[in-house]
Amino acid sequence: IDINAGAREVRLDEPTLESVRRSHKLNPIFHGVGAEDVPPELVARSVDLDTWRSFANALNAAVLCSAQEIGTQVKRWNADVFARLGFQVGLRSIDSSGICLCIKLWTRVSVSKTRVPTIVIHGGAGTILKAKMTDIEEKQLRDGLYNATKAGYNVLQSGGSALDAVEAAVRSLEDNPLFNAGKGAVFNVDGVNQLEASIMDGRRGSAGAATLLTVVKNPIALARKVMESNRHVFMCGPGAESYAKSQGLDIVDTSYFWTKHRWEQHERGFFTVDSVDLLAGKCSGSDRSQMPDNNEDGDYSHLPMGTVGAVAIDARGSLAAATSTGGMSNKWNGRIGDTPVIGAGTWADAKAAISGTGTGEYFIRQGTSRYIASRVGLLNEKAGMASSVAITEMKKMGGDGGVICIDSAGRFWMTFCSEGMYRGYCSAESNHVPVVAIFKDEKISSGDNHIAI
Repeated sequence: IDINAGAREVRLDEPTLESVRRSHKLNPIFHGVGAEDVPPELVARSVDLDTWRSFANALNAAVLCSAQEIGTQVKRWNADVFARLGFQVGLRSIDSSGICLCIKLWTRVSVSKTRVPTIVIHGGAGTILKAKMTDIEEKQLRDGLYNATKAGYNVLQSGGSALDAVEAAVRSLEDNPLFNAGKGAVFNVDGVNQLEASIMDGRRGSAGAATLLTVVKNPIALARKVMESNRHVFMCGPGAESYAKSQGLDIVDTSYFWTKHRWEQHERGFFTVDSVDLLAGKCSGSDRSQMPDNNEDGDYSHLPMGTVGAVAIDARGSLAAATSTGGMSNKWNGRIGDTPVIGAGTWADAKAAISGTGTGEYFIRQGTSRYIASRVGLLNEKAGMASSVAITEMKKMGGDGGVICIDSAGRFWMTFCSEGMYRGYCSAESNHVPVVAIFKDEKISSGDNHIAI
């Protein structure tokens, strides 16, 4: 079959079929084009490898059938494989010995399959007040968001995939000591940095995650390696680190993750509810009077909760999401948050991609990212509305935070119920220049949505 614009016919008569059966060749009618090679004409139409493989396998199956059986096969394929490819398929009788399978590739390019590349990022959510931030700190944080957004968008502009873009953006944030991921990770209650990350490819539905990492420089890179292994989805601890080393990823000494400001937070007792419960248990009688006096009112909601993440859509319409974090400051040793849990902190499918940030326990209980995607896929709800519903419900449960979300049309939302969320995006809407924000009263797009509850 010569795949190009216009009509082509392939005569599947009995002598040809018999020859194929005897030779057991799988691709006799492709003239050298194998199932692993997507023709350029189809690449231009954003036809992915899996769909092309389905098409190739379907036709391969056809030639191994009798001529009379082909008609039944084509009727079934017409509504599935061929329709997805943009083919019109028909049958025409030739003579008593065979039929002609007519395949016409639509000459018009489907505009609906072309998407405007867009990337959206977050650098964590929580009580972020301008009064507590110096001008220099604010500029450094905005620069970090800008650079990460730009890193991801550069990938998209060069024709790269959404998956490559979200990894690039998250790696940039992991390398920035100001954000709670990678280099800037917080310490747990024992003074150890334990990192975690996950990534998901919406086009294939594949995912990878890693947690309890102490020496992997870029956890998001390991998460992707796990995903691409096609064997496992979730790894942790020494086993995950050994796999990272075997894959040639950067392994560093634990001292690499030490930063002065994070250590001071740890020493001053920047507790979350988790760490307070643990340390209170160490105090005789769980007497809170023995706890550090910087939290006399028992309200720990203002303490830092940070995660970084990105979602993107590429020119082919493929979606992807990635998330990375150091977790909660002074968390229990061995605590695992929502970030590496597929369906809690990260999700991507054909209709939506989501990355979350906030109190991980509540994201896990709700299954926040998968919940949003399910509302989009099953209820046909707009992703923005689904995000608002999920965050509102999560807030009422006692959680705090936000999500970034993008749908298959390239529309995106940054939804949060906290006092602020580090966020940014870049697309044609922003004239290909990253736009970033920190505080709740900044509105940088129509999808920037602070929920006051």
